[in-house]
Amino acid sequence: MHPLTLQTMRAVGFAIALAIPAAAAAQAADSGRLAVAEQISRTMLRQLDMNKVIGSQMSAGLPPALLAARPEWEPMLRDAFSEQMKRDEPYLARLMAVEIVRDVTSEELAAGQQLLTDPDVLAMFKAVASGEPPAAFRPSRETMRLLSTPAAQSFGRKMQRMADGLQKNSNEIAASLLPGVFQRFADRAEAAETQRRLAAGLPAPLAD
Repeated sequence: MHPLTLQTMRAVGFAIALAIPAAAAAQAADSGRLAVAEQISRTMLRQLDMNKVIGSQMSAGLPPALLAARPEWEPMLRDAFSEQMKRDEPYLARLMAVEIVRDVTSEELAAGQQLLTDPDVLAMFKAVASGEPPAAFRPSRETMRLLSTPAAQSFGRKMQRMADGLQKNSNEIAASLLPGVFQRFADRAEAAETQRRLAAGLPAPLAD
């Protein structure tokens, strides 16, 4: 709560009776906005091919000679990334939602939430985010009407700025994901190596 509000409450006791309902209503409104922003964030994250953006960079970092000797490691790494991304999606969505509610009005949130229910809008968003040529855009009449509103247009501009920010901060996103990715990959690779050596009649790797 704002410090000035606290000072007023302390100075004027009866204001507590008036301030509490107002504060509760504001908190409920903020919680509602955050919930909508999280839903929008989850929808956007599911359209982004983070495996393509970050996972491919990880695979490219493995020595080519090693990948030639262990071609199964590349799909293992991608699977590990996908699993970790799925696990961390709620956390990433909450981070995005916090940023969204700082900059987006309730009207813009409502417009964005409605826009992202249109399959053509989602397809367009996915294509743009992937750097691919978008297919023919055939939104519904209701979506076209919504796209003409100031709230929807403002939402689109703000989400573009946010998408640019996500691209610039991809290293930070990767840093939050990679420890878990490496652990998942290590478990897979170790199990595969154990099976490979046992099948070849060689001693299994030493356990920790």
